[in-house]
Amino acid sequence: QYFHSGPRGWHSAWDSRCFDYGKTEVLHFLLSNCRFWLDEYRFDGYRFDGVTSMLYRHHGLGVDFGDYSRYFGDEVDVEQMKVMVDKFLAAGFTYFDTAYGYIGGKSEMAAKAALVDRYPRESFQLATKLPAWAGAKTAEEAKAMFYTSLERTGAGYFDFYLLHNLGGKRTQIYDDWGLWDWVQILLLQHPP
Repeated sequence: QYFHSGPRGWHSAWDSRCFDYGKTEVLHFLLSNCRFWLDEYRFDGYRFDGVTSMLYRHHGLGVDFGDYSRYFGDEVDVEQMKVMVDKFLAAGFTYFDTAYGYIGGKSEMAAKAALVDRYPRESFQLATKLPAWAGAKTAEEAKAMFYTSLERTGAGYFDFYLLHNLGGKRTQIYDDWGLWDWVQILLLQHPP
């Protein structure tokens, strides 16, 4: 009763069953476990591993996610994402995270469809990320990513605007193009 039937309900690499997140009793069970850790141990957040098994019918098996465009497509269960967003908000959680480059921009569009278009803006926090090192050839192109993200999400503003995957040569781009200062100016122009 808690799992999908047939092949969708089996994760061959883990030799385990896959929950059917569309069932209320499954969500109650899982969220009550989250709530226990929040209440008992005062956790303030979670990092969920194995999310590909929750969102993708293929469980991420045999799929190369080396290209952001591979993260979102027909194999993503968008209606299931809406159910998860609904339950997440109903349980009192409000933080959602996406990124400019995920799935060639489709992740931000999915955030719009599953969250922004369905809930008042003040009822959630939305973060996206600037991957200046991934595709931008100039500082102006990197800065334009912010406005593209705003348009894709339809959110009006971001509660958090993160600099994506810093380290090594990727960090140097932020230095060379003055993006640290630019993000500070954005904060003044677009306060949360």
